[in-house]
Amino acid sequence: MFTKYISYEKNLLSLILALTSTVAAMASGHTVGISSQNNVACTGCATGSATLTVNGGAGPFTYNWSPGGWSTASVTGMIAGFYTVTATDQNDLSTASALVTITEPFSALAISSNTLSLCQGDCSKQFTTAASGGTPVYSYTWQPGTGLSSNSSSSPTVCIAVTTTYTITITDSNGCTAKTTAVATENPVPVISVPGASICPGASVLLTASGATTYTWSPGTGLSSTVGATVTANPSGNTTYTVIGAFNGCTGSTTVVVTVSPPTVPNFTINPSPACFGQAVTFTDLSLGGTIATWNWNFGNPTTLADTSRLQNPSYSYPSPGTYTCILRITNVFGCTGTVSRTLTVSSSLTGVTVSGSVYKETCMGIGDGAIYITLSGSNTGPFTYQWSNGSTNQDITNLLSNNYILTIYDSNMNCLSSSYSVSPDGTNCGSISGNVFEDINTDCINNAGDQGLSNIMVIANPGNYKAFTNNQGNYVFNAMPYGTYTLTQQISNPYIFPACTSTLNTNLSVGNKNITNLNFADSIDTIPKDVSVSAYSKGIVPGFSCSVVFSLNNLTNVPASGTLCIVLPTGYGAFATSGNPGGYNVNGDTVCWSYTTLTSALYYEIYFTVPVNTPLGSVFTTCATATIIGMDINPANNYYCYTRYVAGSFDPNDKSVNPIGDGPQGNITLADNTLNYHINFQNTGNGPAVNITVKDTLSNKLDINTLEVTGISHNYILDVLPGNVLRWEFNNIMLADSGNNEPASHGWIAYKVKQKSSNQIGDQIKNTAYIYFDFNSAVITNTTLNTISTPTVIEKLSGNKAMVKVFPNPFSDNTTFIIQSDKSNEIFSFELLDVLGKQVRSTKEITGKEFHFSRNGLPNGIYFYKFYTAESTVDIGKLIIK
Repeated sequence: MFTKYISYEKNLLSLILALTSTVAAMASGHTVGISSQNNVACTGCATGSATLTVNGGAGPFTYNWSPGGWSTASVTGMIAGFYTVTATDQNDLSTASALVTITEPFSALAISSNTLSLCQGDCSKQFTTAASGGTPVYSYTWQPGTGLSSNSSSSPTVCIAVTTTYTITITDSNGCTAKTTAVATENPVPVISVPGASICPGASVLLTASGATTYTWSPGTGLSSTVGATVTANPSGNTTYTVIGAFNGCTGSTTVVVTVSPPTVPNFTINPSPACFGQAVTFTDLSLGGTIATWNWNFGNPTTLADTSRLQNPSYSYPSPGTYTCILRITNVFGCTGTVSRTLTVSSSLTGVTVSGSVYKETCMGIGDGAIYITLSGSNTGPFTYQWSNGSTNQDITNLLSNNYILTIYDSNMNCLSSSYSVSPDGTNCGSISGNVFEDINTDCINNAGDQGLSNIMVIANPGNYKAFTNNQGNYVFNAMPYGTYTLTQQISNPYIFPACTSTLNTNLSVGNKNITNLNFADSIDTIPKDVSVSAYSKGIVPGFSCSVVFSLNNLTNVPASGTLCIVLPTGYGAFATSGNPGGYNVNGDTVCWSYTTLTSALYYEIYFTVPVNTPLGSVFTTCATATIIGMDINPANNYYCYTRYVAGSFDPNDKSVNPIGDGPQGNITLADNTLNYHINFQNTGNGPAVNITVKDTLSNKLDINTLEVTGISHNYILDVLPGNVLRWEFNNIMLADSGNNEPASHGWIAYKVKQKSSNQIGDQIKNTAYIYFDFNSAVITNTTLNTISTPTVIEKLSGNKAMVKVFPNPFSDNTTFIIQSDKSNEIFSFELLDVLGKQVRSTKEITGKEFHFSRNGLPNGIYFYKFYTAESTVDIGKLIIK
């Protein structure tokens, strides 16, 4: 039976005839039938065949196929259609016929494909083919296969370098084929070009792109338009623009940088100013604004044509006293300009005085121990003021590096006289020795993983008695050491630390071995009880402003410790506390407490508060801190610390303070105040980051350098001791931000403590001044701290607090007496007693007498703090010990 239609064009008769493949026509003597038949596999092809079989009759037979005219029983090469075959018996000329229907697929096999337009380097697109007709399933062959993800896929991905025409051959399940072509066109990516530009602040520039037909610019900041080949750019700062160009459907991009010159900020200094008649005046350029290309100076002296210069840092001598306007005009590499002027007074010459100077060389280049001492003689006895080129205003200057120094001396009428001096090194054959002091945990005498550096260990090099201290990583450095052989030893004040491997180290500095490193001391530590200490400092206490106090909590034994740190602010300050760092603190009245856990080195706690506006200038701000510890503390005396500072209307960011500040303008303290706590603040107020900072502090000869201990510091450091007990902290590569760009990060500080010498006498004065060097600039000289040894009083008072209360005995066991010293009558006092955690354990109100008796009544032994106050103010705060 036929199961397929021959074609859509066949008539109904054909459809009916298609229902049978064999029709037998009966003749008188024979019959015929189709014994085999093959239909056309591929539409339009002549591949059909059929075979006629004759049954009966006498024969022979002749055959006739219509259409086709074939005369054989078997026929091949037939196209689709209806055929009639007749067999004639030649014996009796009888005939018999049969119908044959040769079919083919409904439609011819066909294939089509899209064309592709590609951009150079684009490998993401693919051909899409459409197959029809024939007999599925189809297979595909692409020629050539170059650039195709597959040459047998119906939709291969294309990645070509040149335009390519592909021939696609499709084959169905009958083996029929059809072909078509597909073209992939490779278009070049446009190359976009835009020249860069540099402009002065506020200026504009035309940016012109090429290489495409359309353009898009981004970002739009500072552009006149975001489309088009040419745009006007006027950015406020350095800006990178991206330009996307399109051509033939392909895009390319590039970036262009418009560099905006820094604002030109012309600036210069005049040294000296005022100047002396006949003295060479140096003009030092301090201008900012990118790389300066030219300098044009006018020294303001129209009487001569030689009053101009194009040098960066010129010198000029004025021909007569007077007032001159000096002008500097700069031009940077961008062509941007700026102008500034300064007024200079050239004073008349100082007469009647002769200046002579004694110059002391540096003992070794870079050690900084040179000095210049000035002697004046003549009929003019002054008074005089002094101005050195390094900023000092003292008559004599010390701690000098090798350099040239100019001194200008003024009288009260500003007549002046200048002289110059040169400090040179006594030797240049110097080197350095560095190493580490560490706890040798694995006892192998090698500083390796797991070992821990030990801080505040003094290392001494002899001969010469050179000293250096280990920092918080245990590192020490001796700089500018003359060549020679040295023996190094440790001075260890902690009784639980002792040398593990050797007590001395020997080394030799020479030309071929001038920088000796890794000269390490391995120490052991006995089982140590815990020991924590507390100290404090503040940048300043100013009425009406937000201020802070930083408390340094130190673990002195490296044994992990946990506990609490509590501080007591002045009366009423708790209400003004605004924040603390770290968080997690508790405020109870004027007491602020933090908890700490597993402390192994140092932590810093800061409390911020607003100082009441009505706080008197010159009054003493006092805050006390107590650190408690879980377990036993080997040295509870250093768990308590009171910090005092005078209230001021402003403060210098580069200053030095001492605690106790002492009583009165002379800073009176007693011999019992044997430990002095010093704090040095420094701030970079320049126009850029400070790369290296050095701080020098000459320790008073009334202080014992062997007891020195760094209790806190803001940055990594190296500390050594120059001749004359000059402490030198070096902050190498500190990169301290300038205050204009990052004020909070522009500060640094040093805290250390040291004990008085036991040989000090009543009336001795202890003075200290710090010199702060920012890179290669002259020293910033701090204020001078002053303490004077005075006769002790009977009261144990808080550091710096002007006591109005005496207590005796103190310490006591059962009873003690407070004497309130006041000239006022009818005053009513209140009394509070706090434990070391700041918790109130006793209080008494409405005390009308000047003598107050107190009994312990069950209070345990320990340290307590008392406070007497009136409705108007705090009378006194002090420490009370029950034993």
